[in-house]
Amino acid sequence: MPGSERLLELSDRTVHLWEGGAGPALVYLHGADGPRGWLPFLERLSDRFTIYAITQPGFRSSTGLDLIDNMEDVVFHYLDVFEALGLERPHLFGSSMGAWIAAEIAVRHSDRLGRLALANAAGLWIPENPIFNIFTASARRLRERVFVDPSSKLAFSLFPDRPATEADLEEVLKGRASVAKLAWNPYMHDTKLRERLRRIKNPTLVIWGDSDRLVEPVYGELYAREIPGARLVVLPQTGHLPQFERPEELAQLVGDFFAA
Repeated sequence: MPGSERLLELSDRTVHLWEGGAGPALVYLHGADGPRGWLPFLERLSDRFTIYAITQPGFRSSTGLDLIDNMEDVVFHYLDVFEALGLERPHLFGSSMGAWIAAEIAVRHSDRLGRLALANAAGLWIPENPIFNIFTASARRLRERVFVDPSSKLAFSLFPDRPATEADLEEVLKGRASVAKLAWNPYMHDTKLRERLRRIKNPTLVIWGDSDRLVEPVYGELYAREIPGARLVVLPQTGHLPQFERPEELAQLVGDFFAA
């Protein structure tokens, strides 16, 4: 079903979001790649759910990055957004860094959520399989780590060798600042998250691409092992962003899970 972008004004910040569809509320949290190219995937889900795709502070027109010092601030930011939207126990789906944030919300406020789906989540740390450093990587290296086919048009559209315009460059720099605020030190993880995952009481689906070379599949196994009752689904011939590489399959998978 058709949706549209809009701005949600809170008392001290502005939140950019895409909203559309009909049915139970489903909140989508994007990753460090930002709110780009998500419409084909979201529109497939909007046939079954009312989608709220929320742009993180620092990306697009979302402000309030200066109000965030740690993950606790991020969790309260999203609780404020849920309340402003009038959402009670929405389903929550996050990708990559957005999945990390979703897990952080769930370990603290499991009772405020419906079902939980995490795709290729950051947030944990395995020393022998460190998460690839996105801050120092070239666009070519990112394409190689994120996509099954790094030479594809899709890979170049999301990670071009250089931004096409000054506006694109500005958006890239803003996004990096937003990600760095949370994920610079320690890099891409919360040292206490693993021990807290047992607190998640929501039905949880963990999704991973078998060819993810950014956050390797061993992290999916760890999430599924530590979250009580979680189910792990590994998608074949899929990298770090299944919502781009396999939008139809992923929408069917998570749609069936959230509808159960």
